[in-house]
Amino acid sequence: MDTNFLFRPSGLTLYRHRRQTAETNPDQIVPETASGQLFSVAVAGSPNYRYSLKSSTNKNAFTVSVTGAVSVAPGYKLDYETYVPANNGSNRIRLEITVTDSTLPQGNIVKEILQPVILLDVNDENPVFTNEFVPYLATVNLDSPANTLVYSLTASDPDEKANIQLEKVMDGSSDTYFGVVIVGNRAEIKRIGQVPFQNNQQLNITVLATDRNGDTTQVTSATVQILVGPRAPQFKLEQFTYRFQEDNAVNQRITTDLNRIKVRSFQNNPVKFCILDGNSQVSNLFEGRLDAQTSGDVTESDLYVLRSMDYEVEPKDFNLSIKVTEAFTGLSSTVPMVVQLTDKNEFNPRFSIATYKNETVSENIDVGAVLLQVTATDQDLNSKISFSVNNDHFRVQAVDPNRMENPYTADIIVNKALDYDSLQVKLYDFTVTATDNGDIQRTGVATVRIFLTNVNDEKPVFTENMTADVRYNAPVETEIYQAKATDADGDGVKYRFVSNYPKFQIDQNSGRVVLQQKIADSQDQITDFEYRLGIIATDDGACCGSTQTQSSTSTLTVNILTDNAVRPSFDNCQLLNPKVKEEVTEATVIQVTATDTDYGKNGKVIYSIREQNVPFVINSTSGVITTSAKIDREKLTGSKISINVIGEDGGGLQGTCPLLIQIEDINDNVPVFGPLNAFNVMKTASVGTIVDTVEATDADISSNGQIVYSLDIKNQRSSKKCTINVKDVNDVTPSFLGIDEESNFLELKLLEGDYTTRPDAGQTVDTLRATDVDGTSPNNLIVKYEIFSDTSGKFTINSLSGVLSTKAVFDRELENVYTISVKAIDGAPSALTSDGSPNTGLVTVKITIQDVNDNSPTFEKTLYNFNVAKDTIIGKSVARVTATDRDSDAVLSYSIRSGSSNVPFAIVAQTGDIYVAGEIDYDQGQRVYTMSVQVSDSIFTSSTNVTINILDSNDNPPVVQDYSYTNITENDNSVVGKLVTIKVTDKDNNGVNTFFYSLRFSDSQSQNFFAISSNGDLRIIKALDRDFPDGLAEFKFTVEVRDAPLDKNPLYGYGVVTIRPIDVNDKAPEFPTEAMQITVREEQPPPVDLGNVGVVDYDDPLLDNSKFDLEIISQSPEPTQVHFSLSGTSIRTNSILNRERVNKYFLTMKTVDRGTPQQTGSGTLTITVEDVNDNAPKYNQTYKFVLSEHQTEGEVGRIQAFDADIGVNAELTYFIDDASSTYFKMNQDRETNQGVLTICKAVDYDNQVNLQRNFTLTAVVVDADPNHKDQTRIQILVTDYNDEIPTFYEDQKSVTVAENVAVGKSIARFNAFDRDVNPEYEKFQYYIAHDRDRTKRFRINQNGEVFIENPLDYETTSIHVLHILAIDNINGLPQNTGTATLIVSVTDINDNFPDFKQKDLTGNLVEHQQYNDEEILNITATDADGPGNGGPYQFDLDCSYEGGSPQCNCQLSGSGCPSGNTNNFSLTKEMAGDSNRGTAKLKVTGEFDGGFERVVKLPIWMCDLQGLNRSDQQCGHRFLNIKINGKDNNTQLDAAEKEKTDGPSQLVLVGTILATIVLHALKPV
Repeated sequence: MDTNFLFRPSGLTLYRHRRQTAETNPDQIVPETASGQLFSVAVAGSPNYRYSLKSSTNKNAFTVSVTGAVSVAPGYKLDYETYVPANNGSNRIRLEITVTDSTLPQGNIVKEILQPVILLDVNDENPVFTNEFVPYLATVNLDSPANTLVYSLTASDPDEKANIQLEKVMDGSSDTYFGVVIVGNRAEIKRIGQVPFQNNQQLNITVLATDRNGDTTQVTSATVQILVGPRAPQFKLEQFTYRFQEDNAVNQRITTDLNRIKVRSFQNNPVKFCILDGNSQVSNLFEGRLDAQTSGDVTESDLYVLRSMDYEVEPKDFNLSIKVTEAFTGLSSTVPMVVQLTDKNEFNPRFSIATYKNETVSENIDVGAVLLQVTATDQDLNSKISFSVNNDHFRVQAVDPNRMENPYTADIIVNKALDYDSLQVKLYDFTVTATDNGDIQRTGVATVRIFLTNVNDEKPVFTENMTADVRYNAPVETEIYQAKATDADGDGVKYRFVSNYPKFQIDQNSGRVVLQQKIADSQDQITDFEYRLGIIATDDGACCGSTQTQSSTSTLTVNILTDNAVRPSFDNCQLLNPKVKEEVTEATVIQVTATDTDYGKNGKVIYSIREQNVPFVINSTSGVITTSAKIDREKLTGSKISINVIGEDGGGLQGTCPLLIQIEDINDNVPVFGPLNAFNVMKTASVGTIVDTVEATDADISSNGQIVYSLDIKNQRSSKKCTINVKDVNDVTPSFLGIDEESNFLELKLLEGDYTTRPDAGQTVDTLRATDVDGTSPNNLIVKYEIFSDTSGKFTINSLSGVLSTKAVFDRELENVYTISVKAIDGAPSALTSDGSPNTGLVTVKITIQDVNDNSPTFEKTLYNFNVAKDTIIGKSVARVTATDRDSDAVLSYSIRSGSSNVPFAIVAQTGDIYVAGEIDYDQGQRVYTMSVQVSDSIFTSSTNVTINILDSNDNPPVVQDYSYTNITENDNSVVGKLVTIKVTDKDNNGVNTFFYSLRFSDSQSQNFFAISSNGDLRIIKALDRDFPDGLAEFKFTVEVRDAPLDKNPLYGYGVVTIRPIDVNDKAPEFPTEAMQITVREEQPPPVDLGNVGVVDYDDPLLDNSKFDLEIISQSPEPTQVHFSLSGTSIRTNSILNRERVNKYFLTMKTVDRGTPQQTGSGTLTITVEDVNDNAPKYNQTYKFVLSEHQTEGEVGRIQAFDADIGVNAELTYFIDDASSTYFKMNQDRETNQGVLTICKAVDYDNQVNLQRNFTLTAVVVDADPNHKDQTRIQILVTDYNDEIPTFYEDQKSVTVAENVAVGKSIARFNAFDRDVNPEYEKFQYYIAHDRDRTKRFRINQNGEVFIENPLDYETTSIHVLHILAIDNINGLPQNTGTATLIVSVTDINDNFPDFKQKDLTGNLVEHQQYNDEEILNITATDADGPGNGGPYQFDLDCSYEGGSPQCNCQLSGSGCPSGNTNNFSLTKEMAGDSNRGTAKLKVTGEFDGGFERVVKLPIWMCDLQGLNRSDQQCGHRFLNIKINGKDNNTQLDAAEKEKTDGPSQLVLVGTILATIVLHALKPV
């Protein structure tokens, strides 16, 4: 067993789809004027990616190149104004882009990109005028007055940011007649001046619309053509085009609500439509009918077709004209109209055969090559067929894109490169679809099969990442790697090096790489630790008999393995004292260095930090530690952060360096005071008295946290700096560095092995380090390490250095984890206990034994057997061998060591998966392969044997023979039964197969005549029929053969059977129902060609069997009058027809064919006689209507005339031919064909000057012919109605009364009258509106006289505004109300005595406080009376008045005051105060006790008009309350007062220190 080499696992890329991911790119903004390349979606760093556009919400607008460039499609114009409305108002475009990898098989999509595009509006559109009728025509009357609106022209601009400005072009010819008023986007043309017109004068007005926000070229003009006098009607369009589908209903409407025929009448008169044929005669096929909803000067008409049409018989286009004639003026206009008859889409397209195939197509055929041609037909005559395929390797192209008739042919063309090697079954099987262009599209499908032949077009493909490891002292002939390249063509592959590599050689057949020279005898002799070997793989082209070969190159990387005897060591770790200032990012902390004396990658150290959530990072190669974020020292538990630096070599061995990083403080925090409370200082306090204590804190430390306090009282400042020395005590226990935060263990690692033979010091496991954060020595010294517990007894520790060692044997497979406890002891007695012992820290150490490769791998089996199908694709995994290894870190590598020659299999080194690496040839190659598979863990190896059996598989489709027959006669029952046994061959299973047969039809008839049995017998199941509708002139169908059941993935073969039956005369001529309806217009002189009588015979059109003769057998009604005759199938009239006499004729028709025997058919032809307008309307009565003058709108009555014609010819128009039309208007009711008389202006029965009580009107009726008129008389009797509102002779009065006016006094009188004629309507009732007299101060009698009902009060309301109501028709309904206004002004009298001017006037005294004639209030007065009835005011204190308090004046006898109480109040009057209105000052003497009286009530005698000697002076008492407050109520100062007293304080905070403020001086307040 060779233990000196190691295989590193290598990857293998199989042909499979990668997982697709959808990515959304940022928005791209594209202006609508953009063209060409816009931007790129290419993914950086992925040169092999290829891009294609999958979809776009703006169809056909964009292209995406294979390199990811997005462009506007050639010839396409982006248009914001078109796209946004169609996209529901959004300007967002979504592109879906597919990304594939060119290094992978076709169809391998690696991702999809969603690219949003924002379409930006650009001001690129010209303004447009939006008036419906073009050209812009208008009329004006000869006598039109100034300011008459002639035309309104409106403009708009589809651009969002457009700014339209309209202006008139001055031309001089029309400026004297018309002016243009611009109102926003509207230009109103109006008559100006008095210059007279001339009749039929033509005048033009041109208006410009300019987009001021656009380019200077964005200008549009419109010219309005104005005619003086009447103008002929104007059509909306200069030509109308309509289409309708065959098999229509009789009298079917062709137009829609959106495309009606629109006409404008400039005189606003009724119009009539007439449809004229190509001979300018009234059409008997089409008719125009007015829309019942038509109103205003625009009339709309619908177009109707009068009989059913057949596309296969009738003309396809009808060239007509529309004539419109205006009533009264007789003016008319005519425009052309084309009506197109379209085919009804009744049939599906049909291919000539169900399956098309090409069996010899080389996979390297050129893109664009034609493979085969398909043919389809459609029984719908007007259908145009288009083709499509459902496989993007192909496209289909019509041979004649402009062809419009059967048959339609198309070429199947190669669209992109074909690939034989990627197909399991070596053919492309897809569908071609034929689609017609009907409104509801119909389709037909056929199958296309393209069989491929192989060419040598694939290069061998190496597995990815070829890497191997070999020990430096491996012997010569050691196998290093087996290169394997797969060839999709199935070719054999040879291997060679790119150049000469002296130490290595490769076997050209197997790709096995071995050592040719030893790498080195010792590790110090190694010159290169890595070799890169270039390998070329070349195929032999055997797949296709070609001498041309394909090659590819890859690189094998060989790593030289050395002994990993030493792990990284941090020699100076305990000497490091790292520190860094807080709040600094990317600051360098320290550099650590580990050494490893091993060779190669085992001596290279990679650094990392064990802890995840620390604010530090380390450079993996240099060991420099920096901060990764700002550190806030004040938020830390202490001032240090512990981390563990790991040094790991290339072999996985680790060393650890625990660090305690000191975070240095900066002065970044301000002092903060604790709660501050107000305090009192006694007047008698002496200097030095402690008045309060304040506390401030500072989060910083050392000098940054020192606090200075100062006090400022009314500009007297005192300050004191306090320094406090804190003595350290040993109150913190030691703690170990490197403890895992989650497990709370100190985790170490040790390689398994025998450490008993090591030097006396034993094998160092690791160095343990503890720290103590006490402030001073020896409190913070670690003086001793001890093992507290070790159940294994395998470990020792150096008491001073903390080095943990072992002298024992460790076998990971027996025990892989050891746990011990270690304690650290500090250097001083503990402050935490009283026994004088030092502090100790304890840690649990978890020692994990690392694996060493000391076990051999073993296979699960000594022999493996697998079965593999012969059609398994190259690269597919077919088997797996599995080995296990007791070593946990063992990396196993599998290789094929020996076996059958040219083994088409390889193995994945990492997994043991065996996959197909070459073409499996079941028919001519081996059917059993044996091989030896070896597994290695880099030192030890094992082997097993593998046998692979090749199984046959179904990879060849059946081949089916085609058949054609032309000798079978229809209706021959002798041919019923077996026609032929279908011949089928298949290469699979040595040609012995079971087949399953079925028939595929492209029509609906063939299935009724043919079937196939399970053994392949094609049978005729009934006599054939070659004639429509039950048979076919040619039966063409496909025999489908599959070679396995459906659940076994069968392959299919197809053969075509064609049968053309011989015709016999078995079909009689027929009259299609839809062809037996003909319409003719009455009153036409004969002969009138009515068209062809539809007769069909479905026998062979090339024989006499389908030819026939036609005759008329009878006519009903009027059988004795020969109105119709035949010429072949053409029928015509022999006489003038009158619809009013006979409106339908029924002709019995007979037809006989010329075949043998002859066949006869019969049918009835219905000829409908259409109406023409040859009768005038007639009235049969006069009319009388009663109208109430109250009716101001709506219907007055209806009139009816009668017309012997029908349809549009009997549609009547009613109008009034009388001057009385000022009040009345005649409308039309199209449903009832009646005239509706309506009132358009109110009549006034009560008008005595212009009597409007009787009207006699003349009503005129006219049909579509202006000469067809009649008239009748309408008499209207108007009745009176109470519609006049009572009117006051004086609608407003004003009176003035004193507020003491007597109740019942009359103050005014009102009288009303009414214009209504009926005397009952002039009977009135008078009222005062309640909402104007809610307190009922007034009343009114029925004579209109107003009285005082209740006393008035000036002080409450000085002016009353009353509404006087007069209501008429008091004895009936309806009633009307007239209103007048009465304004009553109330004058003031002095009837109120004064009151205190201050609201809620109250005085305040402090109890137990002595007052000596002290002023406490200043009293002013006010009076509710008006001006002149107030001041000057008189004030007197009347303590003897009932209700006054005893303490008002305790000196009064019997005052009721406590004994000895002399309290009293007094008033001092100042007549000049309050602007000479007089004031009084209230003074107090004495000491008050709130326990006796809390409120003292003072009676104040107050008078107005003081000193004016007026008899109406008013006086009275008002009480003034004086509150007695407790003494405490006056001791609290508000915040503002306190600040004024204490003054501002200055506080400086450092650290946490208590200070006492000493009051050095205090001035009495």
